[in-house]
Amino acid sequence: MACKKVIRSISIPPYTEEGKTLTIICAITGGKETWVGADSLANNNDTVMNGIEKWAFSDGWGAASAGSFKTNNLLNDNKENLFDRLSTAKEFVGRLTDLFSDYNTDTDVGPKLFGQNIILVNHKAVWMLDTSLAYVCIPKGYLWADGSGRGFGIGAGNLKNDSRSHKERVKAALYGAIEHDITCGGKMMIRSLTPNQ
Repeated sequence: MACKKVIRSISIPPYTEEGKTLTIICAITGGKETWVGADSLANNNDTVMNGIEKWAFSDGWGAASAGSFKTNNLLNDNKENLFDRLSTAKEFVGRLTDLFSDYNTDTDVGPKLFGQNIILVNHKAVWMLDTSLAYVCIPKGYLWADGSGRGFGIGAGNLKNDSRSHKERVKAALYGAIEHDITCGGKMMIRSLTPNQ
């Protein structure tokens, strides 16, 4: 008996919190060029929204959020102030903390109000920031992903003895998440950052 292809559902599971982004964002660098990607699907409660831009870019830097869509809005609406003459991830965290405190009415909660994980990039490095804004520099040549599709993305983007280009690895990570995580979808966004951008 032949197996039939399973048709993928795009329904949002009932545990979804209102306003939360279910996503795949990813990045990889070789030290001279960084490739980033994201899906374009988001949701608000039980309503699917497609065509969502998850990366914010300015002045040779980029950042994307997996979590509250409020963080995504703040990144895109304030990208010039966040990235202008930025030199370190630590400096970005300081600027982002100030931005969050301007929008946070409960000072005891801090950045966790926004419920985000963030990937920060420039042409030569990738950093992962958790919900407390602690950050880690991701090793060169390792694809990092975040969001509900993180496991599929990291698995598809990091094969043993991987000879694929970084662009191909980003595409594989996005495809893996979009194909296998019911909360990822839409079109793939892939781009590179080079020293001249």
